[in-house]
Amino acid sequence: QKLVDAVREAKTRLEPADLKTGRAPVKVGINRRITGPDGYTYMGWNRAGLIVPWVSTLSAHSNRTGDPIFVLFEHAAHPVTVPHTSKLVSADFPGAAVATIRKEVPHECIVAFGQGCSANINSFPLRTTHEDAQAAGMKLGEAAVVAVGKSNSISGSTIHAKTIPTLLPTMPLPS
Repeated sequence: QKLVDAVREAKTRLEPADLKTGRAPVKVGINRRITGPDGYTYMGWNRAGLIVPWVSTLSAHSNRTGDPIFVLFEHAAHPVTVPHTSKLVSADFPGAAVATIRKEVPHECIVAFGQGCSANINSFPLRTTHEDAQAAGMKLGEAAVVAVGKSNSISGSTIHAKTIPTLLPTMPLPS
């Protein structure tokens, strides 16, 4: 019933909007893969390793007001600033980034984080404190606000989607 109610409410709030994309520089992560002289790869801080040094945004702006009504931002870094041993619940740096963005957009604007491709990228500093996650999130959120502010409209009248089913082979389960 809650899903049905949510869809009904969303349907009553539909309005024409302009889709925009933006990007701004920011670094929240470090490359965590180091290959040693012996050829083995292990976890560490690879200062020369690749990272994604930006935040990308997709936002919908009301045609009536020009204000954002939806902001999706993505950054490539695993949210692992808060250590797994913490006894407190945390949304890590993405939660702090969302809170930072919400201060700059209208109250009704929906703000969401999308995990970028970050196979080898951890947030930095790794497994430290909630305060470090807050600082990293504020930095990311501020960059996302800049990206939305200088975003460009996406031209076109339709959105196309394509699904390609792919089977990935797996090992047999143990008995």
